[in-house]
Amino acid sequence: MKKERFLLVIIVVLLVGFIVVGTAQAEGAVACGGGELSGTIIAVDETTGTVSVDTGGGATCTVTLSGNTDHPIASLLGQYFGDISAASLTEALTATNGCAHVSGGAGAWASCDSPGAVPVQVISANPDGTFTAQITNPDGSVTTLILTVEDPAQVESLNQALTRLVVVWTLDESGDLVQVSDQVMAYHEAGVGFGVLVKLYSLSNASGIPVAELLAEFQSGVGIGELFKSYGGKPAETGVGHVKQALNTTTTPSGVTPGVTNNGNHNGQENNGDNGNGHTNNGNANGKDKPKKPKK
Repeated sequence: MKKERFLLVIIVVLLVGFIVVGTAQAEGAVACGGGELSGTIIAVDETTGTVSVDTGGGATCTVTLSGNTDHPIASLLGQYFGDISAASLTEALTATNGCAHVSGGAGAWASCDSPGAVPVQVISANPDGTFTAQITNPDGSVTTLILTVEDPAQVESLNQALTRLVVVWTLDESGDLVQVSDQVMAYHEAGVGFGVLVKLYSLSNASGIPVAELLAEFQSGVGIGELFKSYGGKPAETGVGHVKQALNTTTTPSGVTPGVTNNGNHNGQENNGDNGNGHTNNGNANGKDKPKKPKK
């Protein structure tokens, strides 16, 4: 019994050390430049709100996640429609950490309290159903191995986590992530009502059409009802009140839109063309956004 406890303590210490190494890598990386960024998140620092992104070829840079607006409605819509939080990414990153029995350059997923299991971090999924994982050695070097996972539920969990960690983001000139709440505020300051923005973002989530494209159609004179008809029908959330109610009644990880898988790609698509669509609204937004009075 004492031997098993001793082994468990060693494994826990190794896991904690592994996560600390990941955080140290995030702090030591250079800041990402502005523009589009694609890569895989490998470390998260919730204290500073920065994440470390592997952009391929061994290159790593950091991104700050905090938004630039504190407007209550813009923040509310950002929370619902896809603002990325360090907490949600930490959750996904944690799901990719586990243990394996390793032999040579291969490993098999195993319980961390099983004898001989060592800490691993899964970094990608392979076409043949296996995963690529890494072991951080005591000297700080990294060993890569092919990992097999037999449990279907564990396979699904790893795939979901990896999907959330693979990102395509648009960064501002300072290298910070342009959050959905920032986009919402920019559109609103350009003259688009919050009610219209709820409709457009809801329709974008349902149809996959970027918000910028839907907004361009709306500003060209296409009515909201026509957009609904063209792209799959009226979405469930069509007003700020609906969003507030959904957030109050739906339990989701921070930074993940209820009913929408947020892996960063959708966020990146919506950011594209944001500046190009910042035109003054044609006046229809506020008028169409007002609820109709009930008939007497």
